[in-house]
Amino acid sequence: MLWYPRDIDVGHIPAHLRRDYLFQKFWRRETNSNDFFHWELEYPEVFFGSGGKRLEGAGFDTVIGNPPYVSAWSMTEDDAELTRNAIKGLVDSPGILSGHWDLFVPFILRAHQLCKEGCSYSYIIPNAFFREKYATEPRKFLLENTTIREIVGFGEKNVFEGVSRQTAIPIIEKSAPLSDHTIRINQEYNPDADKGEKEITQSDFLELPGFQIRHESELKELDILDKIEETSRKMGDICYVNYGAQISSKEKGGFGKQELLYEEPGENRVKFFEGKNISRYHIEWPGLYLEYRDSEMYGPRHPHLFECEKLAIRYVSDSDDSLLAAFDASGMYTDHLVVLCTPYANIEGTDLRQNFDGFDRVNHEYDLQYLQAVVASTVESFYYASRFATGSLQGSYSHVYPQSVRDFPIPDIDFQTEIDEKEVSEWVSDAKSSIDQNSYGVNVDELNDENSHFLHEIASDLAEYLGNTKSVRFDLNLSLLDHLGSYSDGPTLADIGLTQPPKGSANSILQMTVEEKPNLRVGEATVVRESDSTVEIRLTARYKPDDEDANETDQWGYTETEPLPALRITDLSKNEAELIEAFVPVAVDKADGFAGFRETATITNSLVDRMRKLTLPDVDEVREGLENYIETKERADELETKIERTDELIDEIVYELYGLTDEEIEIVEEAVGE
Repeated sequence: MLWYPRDIDVGHIPAHLRRDYLFQKFWRRETNSNDFFHWELEYPEVFFGSGGKRLEGAGFDTVIGNPPYVSAWSMTEDDAELTRNAIKGLVDSPGILSGHWDLFVPFILRAHQLCKEGCSYSYIIPNAFFREKYATEPRKFLLENTTIREIVGFGEKNVFEGVSRQTAIPIIEKSAPLSDHTIRINQEYNPDADKGEKEITQSDFLELPGFQIRHESELKELDILDKIEETSRKMGDICYVNYGAQISSKEKGGFGKQELLYEEPGENRVKFFEGKNISRYHIEWPGLYLEYRDSEMYGPRHPHLFECEKLAIRYVSDSDDSLLAAFDASGMYTDHLVVLCTPYANIEGTDLRQNFDGFDRVNHEYDLQYLQAVVASTVESFYYASRFATGSLQGSYSHVYPQSVRDFPIPDIDFQTEIDEKEVSEWVSDAKSSIDQNSYGVNVDELNDENSHFLHEIASDLAEYLGNTKSVRFDLNLSLLDHLGSYSDGPTLADIGLTQPPKGSANSILQMTVEEKPNLRVGEATVVRESDSTVEIRLTARYKPDDEDANETDQWGYTETEPLPALRITDLSKNEAELIEAFVPVAVDKADGFAGFRETATITNSLVDRMRKLTLPDVDEVREGLENYIETKERADELETKIERTDELIDEIVYELYGLTDEEIEIVEEAVGE
């Protein structure tokens, strides 16, 4: 078929060709009125030669673009399913799109189709593509059938204003990859990475779970991951792993979770916690009871899963991709936003699934406290961040799926090796004494790292000790306002002691108004105690910079300064200084008029002006409550030190269990930001 200009006198076309011309005219009219678009019809010269024969090298030399970042399942029009199927039909291999894929994925596949063999295409796409489950098959397709020349990463920087999505740019050549081809990883635009380049062999990604293209990983990190796996068995070999209950009604329009939660115990009510109540080594019970109507729930779980000893892992990671896991022996129930692990023996005789493909059940007595120590360790967070984390949730958080938890590496233990229980008890006792005295009286390097059974026992005991210490710490009430109780207003900061501006603060941003810095507001307050009678109050300032690219901004477009001196107050009594030190950060955090403080600058008020108006409680009225608070805070600080030392000691033991060298430990800790 020949192709004709859009406007031509039909009389100039030979009779035997007029049918083709009239068809084209009809097609163009229809496509224009219905917004149809067909690449080959719109650009015939790219795909067809003279006489309408398809070119041997058909396709574009380059395809570039910025596809839509929208889940195909967010389309709500009546024919959404038809639209999704139509999109699948445009892809050569429709089966490659599975799960809840995003619209940018078929755009990538379409670019591959439209590109000429041996030429390149490139899109700026969300980082989720390189990790998420829905892109497993597309990743495999690209790794096996194309040559990925380069990936340009931006780290956690949001490239598009107002769009909280981390992105990267792959540059892909439509040609089969050589077995030793390396992908150039360009970190020039990643503010969180060392500048420069690195290269990773493309075929290495075919060995990762889900064919994840983890372009942020260093080569040494990949070697450490392999070593971790070689010395481990999987969590799924040891424990049954699954979500908690989906506790909404199985009937459409029936009850929701909130309708089953109570603050008082009652018939058929059980203690209940949520994912947000989990921290490392501790579950803070929120005082809630769940009416467990399992026969009416959408996704109940057998009571054994909740009432036996278990490990609870939050379904959403911490912001640094560390795992939040805690041991529970109190029989609390939870929902599907928590992943639970318990030894298979605890669910025998129930209807819970006992066998999972790819996992070999073991009958050894791995202690759940030991599993807690491993999952909460720096090594496991490193492994999770490198193998499973996607960072696709707002704020760089990631989902923690049961299938990922089943694959968690757990250092293999030789339980056949005999141990001396007395020796274990003495070592742990010495370790606790060392921790209590804040000294380093024990040396993990001196342990026999070949006796994994011994390491298992001391890790279990220390994990239990850490959990108990955290419980004591969380039982302390650190609410200053609770300790102070009701009180009368006392002086403002401007009226107590001798209030002065710090030296060199005349041109500080804290002295500016919104006329000079639009949207200027206080971020946080800290108080530096210079002596019993002198304090310096420091503030961070938040504002929207004119040039966001030149500043690190949050999702709302604000940048924040370092703490800057705001006020220096001398000639204070000891009680006055203690009150300012404790009360000012609390008042600034509450803001909105509390204690006469508002966080925003105005045309006539700078941030320092706002601070001067902050009203303190009457010192004499709150004296006893303040003393109680300070004593409680000191006790909490002591416990925090114990917790930190115990955590460090457990990390050292886990390093030994994985057999990591000092150099490898340094790489792991650098990767997780320690």
